[in-house]
Amino acid sequence: LGSAQPPKLRADARAAGSLTVATQAPPLAATAGGAPAPVAGGERVALRMDAGSIASLGGIANFDGLHWLEQPQLAGDANELSFGAWIYLLQVPEAAQPESSGSMKTIAATKISGCKYDQLRAPGWSLFVHEWGTTNRQLRMSWSDERSACHELFSQTALVPFDQWAHVGFSLSTVANRAVLYLNGQVIADTANGIGNYVTGGQALPVAQAEIAHRAIWKTTRFFVGAHMPQNDKSHAGSHIFMGSLGDMWLAHTAEQDIHQALRDMAAPANARSSSSSEVLQLYFAVGAPPTNARSGEFLEAKGVDGQGQVDVVKWAEKPMLREPEPAS
Repeated sequence: LGSAQPPKLRADARAAGSLTVATQAPPLAATAGGAPAPVAGGERVALRMDAGSIASLGGIANFDGLHWLEQPQLAGDANELSFGAWIYLLQVPEAAQPESSGSMKTIAATKISGCKYDQLRAPGWSLFVHEWGTTNRQLRMSWSDERSACHELFSQTALVPFDQWAHVGFSLSTVANRAVLYLNGQVIADTANGIGNYVTGGQALPVAQAEIAHRAIWKTTRFFVGAHMPQNDKSHAGSHIFMGSLGDMWLAHTAEQDIHQALRDMAAPANARSSSSSEVLQLYFAVGAPPTNARSGEFLEAKGVDGQGQVDVVKWAEKPMLREPEPAS
């Protein structure tokens, strides 16, 4: 629905710090009967779910499906790669989603969406929620090679919750020929151990057949937060801009293969990772300050479908973005 406008959003007035520290990892998706959906073989660690872990500088960025952030000078892809971020996925009726935010909701990317391989724009990776054409809450990590620009790793059972904070992440290793996907402190897909699901070009294949070693590495320096790389469409339908909030985010040119250590790294608050020389992005949000990569000191630029960019940074809250109540009839 290209003419649809996003719902009016507001920052919740609850005070930061109202969440307690979890004694164990928060639950993943629930089955129809209400029990947590199991992830066979998935390792797990406890996560801190407090304001200091989600928003180190006290702020979060609100994304309305029309605007995103970009760092023009960032090596966002490498042979060895790890990424982590806090997200709050807003549940929005389909009719209220702008065309630029249809279906998939992008967390971060270096590439365009779609399966057609384009050597100028398709190399790289993307991380998003929802299988294309659905709102099924699957966390999907996509990469490209010369055969297809949509190799996707995901879990059919471990789903991103609506209207709750969740931690997401992945690692990609061409050396180990391995991809791992994380949600809320748990491994939900791992090509080396046969966990999760894998599709390429819409065709489901055994996870073990996923080939990372020859993926196409993005050699330029554009990195997108909250959107895929823009394509040549005025509607930005291929951008799949995020709707909800993003907290702390990091990116590193390394891919830890000891899964227990990798889980500890994923679970560590982003601001505790400053000693890692492999970090290329540490993104924290502060109210009243422009979004800045703490590793390089460079500002991220706000972009928009209307040619103007505005991504609001507000104080962290447990429920940061809620639709305003409908006026009484």
